[in-house]
Amino acid sequence: MPQFKCRSCDAGFWSAAGLADLNDKTCSACGSLLEPADAPTQQAFKDRLGHLIARREVVRAQVRVDHERLAVDGRGVDAAV
Repeated sequence: MPQFKCRSCDAGFWSAAGLADLNDKTCSACGSLLEPADAPTQQAFKDRLGHLIARREVVRAQVRVDHERLAVDGRGVDAAV
């Protein structure tokens, strides 16, 4: 089911119809126009996934730096393990 939101009063509404199919495209609380919105759980999932991917990239970069530092020091990568 699509979710809609009102930017003015921050109210959220669910409808079986899409925004184009709604007869009344205004907020029942304040009368402002409704806009399509992602479901909160979907948005939270997208945000969390983005943070996890960014963290993974930071860890990979740190591992590369550590391996390069060990190679320059002459200890070799196996010495750190």
